[in-house]
Amino acid sequence: MKKSFLTIVFLFVFGFGNSQELMNFYLSPNIPSSETPFSTEETTLLLHTTFYAFTGAGFNDYYYTIEDNVINFKLCYGVGSTAVTTLDKMTFEIVMPSFIGDYTFNIELYTDYNGTTCGYEDITYSSSVDFSFPYYPTEKVEITDPAFESYLEYLDYGDDEFDNGFVYTHKIENLTSLYFTSSDFEMDGIIESLFSIKHFEALKNLNVNNQSLTSLNLEYNIELERLFCELNTLESLDLSNNYNLKYLYRGVVNFNGLDVSNNTLLEALSFSSDVMDTIDLSTNSNLKELYFLAEQISSLDLSNNLLLERIMVGNTSITTLDLSNNNLLYYLVIVQNEFLTELNLSTLINIRTMYCSGNMIEGLDLSLNQNLATVHLNYNNLNYLNIKNGNNEDIYEIKTYLNPNLYCIEVDSVDGPQPFGYSIDPQTEFSEDCSVPEPIPYSDKKNSSQIASNFHLYPNPTQHTIFIETQGQFVETIKIINLQGSVIKQVEKTSQVDVSNLASGMYFMEIYSEGNRITKKFIKL
Repeated sequence: MKKSFLTIVFLFVFGFGNSQELMNFYLSPNIPSSETPFSTEETTLLLHTTFYAFTGAGFNDYYYTIEDNVINFKLCYGVGSTAVTTLDKMTFEIVMPSFIGDYTFNIELYTDYNGTTCGYEDITYSSSVDFSFPYYPTEKVEITDPAFESYLEYLDYGDDEFDNGFVYTHKIENLTSLYFTSSDFEMDGIIESLFSIKHFEALKNLNVNNQSLTSLNLEYNIELERLFCELNTLESLDLSNNYNLKYLYRGVVNFNGLDVSNNTLLEALSFSSDVMDTIDLSTNSNLKELYFLAEQISSLDLSNNLLLERIMVGNTSITTLDLSNNNLLYYLVIVQNEFLTELNLSTLINIRTMYCSGNMIEGLDLSLNQNLATVHLNYNNLNYLNIKNGNNEDIYEIKTYLNPNLYCIEVDSVDGPQPFGYSIDPQTEFSEDCSVPEPIPYSDKKNSSQIASNFHLYPNPTQHTIFIETQGQFVETIKIINLQGSVIKQVEKTSQVDVSNLASGMYFMEIYSEGNRITKKFIKL
C-alpha cells in the first residue's frame, strides 16, 4: 500500500524558452497599399520586432547596412538579472534604395549584460527572409481556433480583424515562440485546437499548458526545441518528426507509450502517468534532467544516459535502480518507491543534494560521496547509514526521521556537536564506528565464533531488563558500552541487567565468561 500520508512537494522551475529571444520579426510596407503610387525616390520599409526575456531587459542600440541587395540589421538589448519578464515590441524604419528587385534581409540579436553600451559581440539569435521590393504582402493562412487567432491579433501578428479566422502569413512565418499560458500575453478563452500550428514552421518554443487539447500534431514543426503541454487531455503525442526537440515537459500521460526514441537531442524530460509501464531512454544520450512519477514502471535503464545531472523518480514500482554509469549526477530525488530496498551511490562522486524519502531502503553507504550537502532519507527502512565521507563539515542538513530501525549513523567525528543540522529519531545516535565488534577471546583454547553462538540476548530490543541465555556457561562480568566506547554500566555474577534507566538507542554488551570475552549488540527502547 502506498504511504499516502507522506506528502512531498517538489517545485522545479524551468524556463519556458531561451533566457532572452527575438520571438518574432516581420517586414511591412510603409505605404498604405499596393494601390499607392510607388516612387523611385528613397522609400522606407518597416521592421517590427518582438523581444522577450525572462529577466529584466531593455533596448540598447541598433544599426543596419544595405549592400548588394542585402540588408544586415543588428539589434542589441541590455539584459539584467531581476526576476521580471520583459516583453518589448518595437518598429524600425529602414530606408530602401531606389532599386526594384529581390532582397535578402538578415537580422541578428545581440545581448549585453553590462547594460551600458553594446559591443555587438554576444549574438543570441539570427535569421533571414527573402522578399521583393516594392513589398506588398497579401497572403493569409487560416487559424481555426478563435483563442489562437485572438492571441495573434493582440500581438499584431494577425490581419487586424478579430474573429475572421485568418492572419497574414508574413507576420507569423518567422515566429519562434508561442506562450499561451504566460500572463504577458493576452488571449480570449483557452486553446481547444492547434490544427493551425502546422503553419508555424519556424517555431522553436511552444507552451500550451493548461489548455483544452485532446490532440496535438507537430509533424511540420521540425525546428521545435521546447514543448510544454501539461494539464491537457492528450490521447497521444507523436514526436517522431521533432528531431531538434531538447526539452519536453509533458505532465500527465494518459496513454501507454511515450516514444522519445527519435528525439536524440533531448536534454530534459518530465512526465507523470498512472498507465505507462515503460520508458525507453536508450537513444537519449544527451539527457541531463529526468523527472517522472509513474506507478506502473517497474524498471529503468539509464546506462546510456551518461550526461544525467538531475533526476527525480517517484511513485514507481522499481525494485532496483542502477546509477553506476551516471557519474555526473549532483541532484537526486527518489521518493515514494515502496519496492526500492537498496541504492548504491558509491560512483556518484558529484552528488550534492539527495531527497530519498518514502522508500524501503535498508542500508546506505555514502562514505565515498565527498560533495554531499543535503541528505533527506525520511521514512525508509534504514538500519544502516554511513556518512563518514571525510567532509562532514560541508554537509548542510541530514534528515532520517521515521526510520525506527536506525540506531546509528556513522560520521567523521563525535568530538563535539555535529557540523550539520539534523532531524533524526530519538533512538538514533551518531558514532565514528557503527559496526558490531567481532567476539574477542582472551583464550585461544576455543573458537571465538563457537563461543559467541552459545550466548543469546532477550528480549532484544528491550525496555527494562535484558537477559543472557547460555549453554551452561557461567557469566562472570557484564559491561554495557555506548556508541562512543564508554562503559556506562557494569554488573558481576549475573545473567540479567536492568537497563531501564538508559536512554533509547543502540548499545554493546561485553560478556566475560570462563576466560572469554563476547560482544553482543542490543537495542534499548
